[in-house]
Amino acid sequence: MQGRMLIALALASTLVDMSRIADACTIGPTPEFAVDAAYSDDMTPPPTPTVTAEVYRGDLTKEHGCSETRSSCGDKYAGIELRITSLDDRAPFDKLGYHVRYVSGDSPSKLKIVDGPVLGFGGSVKLPFDPDDESDFAVTLEVSVVDLNGNYSEPTIVTVSEDHLMSCSASQVDSRMFVWLAVGFVLWPRRRLRRTHRVRT
Repeated sequence: MQGRMLIALALASTLVDMSRIADACTIGPTPEFAVDAAYSDDMTPPPTPTVTAEVYRGDLTKEHGCSETRSSCGDKYAGIELRITSLDDRAPFDKLGYHVRYVSGDSPSKLKIVDGPVLGFGGSVKLPFDPDDESDFAVTLEVSVVDLNGNYSEPTIVTVSEDHLMSCSASQVDSRMFVWLAVGFVLWPRRRLRRTHRVRT
């Protein structure tokens, strides 16, 4: 029984730590891309990238961190995440630039697209928009990869859409739910033992 108790407590503690990690502040300015004179002789553009897109929404409800206030549905954020796969013959993957352009369609309110190439986080570029805009949209974007000499790849066209309303939710793990599950994990065998004892007597 003590072993099960220790396992349950360890599980709850681990999940609480995961929640705190997920709650860390991650919003910041988009890093700028810059060419490097050391690559001035590079005349080969990067290959055409593969691009997947996803709409994300969440809530930065926090006890500590970027926000000093606590609310059930405050500090909301939303955006489009572009995951870009491309390799260059010379430039390191983490130094490549990504240029996103609007092509057509109904974009969400206040969609932020930087006018020029930006660095990505592991090949990911996030385009924030107004989280209070929950209307349907479908927007077509063009994505090019830029190497350290400013050579552009052929563009990839991707259409991103959202056709349903999404309820307010937090991105972090709710550790309280897992703590109660852990407590139930410990108490349930005890109840079974009591019932078995009563039948035998």
